[in-house]
Order: sequence, then structure tokens, then C-alpha cells
Amino acid sequence: IEVTFRDQYISRGDMWRFKLALEGTCVYVGKNISYAGLLRAQVKKILVNGRKVACGYITNSTKTIFRSESSKFFIFIQMSREMWDFDEDGELFYEKALTGFFPTLFQKWTESNTNHVVSIILFSRIFYNHIDDVPENDNAILYDSNNRPYKDFYRVVIDFETRTDWSSMLTILKREFVQFQKDILQRSENGSMILSGNNSPACEGNVLEAINLALNPFDKHYMDRNILRTGLSIVVVTPGTGIFEVDKKLLRLTTQRMIDNGISLDLVCLSRPPLYLVPLMQYYSKELSKKIHKNESFEKPGESSEKKIDVWDPLYFDDPNNDNPEHIFYAIPYWIDCSFWNNNQD
Repeated sequence: IEVTFRDQYISRGDMWRFKLALEGTCVYVGKNISYAGLLRAQVKKILVNGRKVACGYITNSTKTIFRSESSKFFIFIQMSREMWDFDEDGELFYEKALTGFFPTLFQKWTESNTNHVVSIILFSRIFYNHIDDVPENDNAILYDSNNRPYKDFYRVVIDFETRTDWSSMLTILKREFVQFQKDILQRSENGSMILSGNNSPACEGNVLEAINLALNPFDKHYMDRNILRTGLSIVVVTPGTGIFEVDKKLLRLTTQRMIDNGISLDLVCLSRPPLYLVPLMQYYSKELSKKIHKNESFEKPGESSEKKIDVWDPLYFDDPNNDNPEHIFYAIPYWIDCSFWNNNQD
């Protein structure tokens, strides 16, 4: 059973008590239900063995799904180099976002009569070929593992806005898409505008840095809580295929923060699905450590000792020996739900 609610804050404990109160009752699609005179919700969908039905009886084995129609939405759009490339169908990737994904998303919000508060942020990373290309006295310049200077850019299009008609947002997004690459690549030098740096590919972008920007205000969500909002949703729209080259410590930190906050991330790829499993995080780490030793605790007379292998996850293992070479490792974050957008899909 799928239950929706809006304009109220419902904790996880309230959801559990709400679920218990529904047991032993009959419900139908569209029924308005309440608990303790405070929590209000509506039955949106009932499924039995994957088949939609109009009504049903709730038992202790019924799975209850709660969906908030008034949550906080962070939408990050990766403006990497591929955004201005052509897809296999001859359409630019940024056109797929502006004429396909976002109109469909905003239309679903309108049909569902949602009341989300939304923030839309454009982000990208610029690599500089030479240190002379770096703007002077710029403290935002960092260096990657290959000692390449780079700078991360973010542009907030809207911040915590609610609208009844989100289709008007498309005009603003089109204007920002056209202006964004010009603003991050051009700089003034001796009274003239010059191009400086190169836009990074999607796989080398600042995806984890952008995710942590959305997690920062959620660290103290229990302070000054908005009682009209429930839930935090993070959506990353990228023209890439779902593989990213990241820093190991930042990936470890982001994973821990996502677990602590109990939220997941929706990754929407505008490209075609690759032939490998995604999402995939690539990082450098020291060689995986293994220790084989005899386990004498379970040794029996006349039998050979069992061998126990202790294997550390390379993501959480930092070798103090700096002489050991680093190798490429891959991780599949379970807190990311990856999907691929296709204009021709149903």
C-alpha cells in the first residue's frame, strides 16, 4: 500500500505507529486516513502481487510505503563537457534535459499536486593546462592526484522555492544553460576577455563535492525543524554514464554522511546505459592487505589448522607505508539509485 501526505512533518516513529494503526482495517484508493487526530494521509495505490487493486485488507505482513508530497528537493545538474555533445540520436545532451527530463518531471509534480521546496544548482569543474592559466590570487584553486590545477564552480539557479506551475522554470534553466559555460571559461586579462581552462568530462567532475553541499544543512536537521516538510531528496542529473573518478577519503566521508542521515541519492544519466554495472566510483588506494594466520582456537588433534584470512576493504584501509604503490579500485555505492533517461521511454 502506498500512502502520501503533505504539509506536515512525520517522523519515522510516527510512520511506524501509523502503520500499526492501519492493521486490521480495510482501505481503498483515495481514502483519507488520520492517526491520533494529527497525522493526515491518503491512500494512493494498493498492490497485490504486483497487480493494482481498488481496495484491500491490511494485515501485519502488508508493506506500507510513505511518500511525502512536500519534501526538500536538491537538484544538481552537472554541466560537464558532454552537455554540449551529441547523443546517438543526434540530440544534444542539454537539450535532452531541457526538452525531455525536466518537462516530464515538472508535469508529474503538477499532476500529483505536490508542494516541494526546490533548489536547483549547476556545477562543473574546470581544469587548467598550465599554472599560468590560473587566475591570480585565486584561493579556490586545488590540485588533483595528477597535480593538475582545477577549480570547482557552482551556480544556484533557485534556492528553496515553491511554485504552482513549474513549467515557467524551463525558461530560466535555458538561459542559465546558455550562460554557464561562458561565465566559467572566460576571464578578464589586460582589459580583454580570454578563454582559460577546459571543462572536465563527467567522470572527472565534482559530483561528491556537490552532494556534500546538500548534506551540510541536513547535519542539524533537528534544530529549527520545518514542521511543514518531510524528507530530503537529492537528484543529480549528469550527461555521463555513471562512472566517476573520486577521492577515496571524500567517498568514505560521503558514504558515512549518507548512512547517518538515512537518505539516498537519485542519479539520472542522460546517456545510454554502458555495458558494465553502474554507478561506479573509481579511486586510488594502496594494495589490499591480507593476513593469513593459524586459528588455533578451533584446532583439533590429528587435523590441520584452519586458516583465517582477514581482508580489509580498500576504501577503509589506509596504509601508513608511503612506499607502497597505489592501485585503482572500484566501489558501487548502495546509497545511489541510478537510472537512464530516454525520451522514447513510456
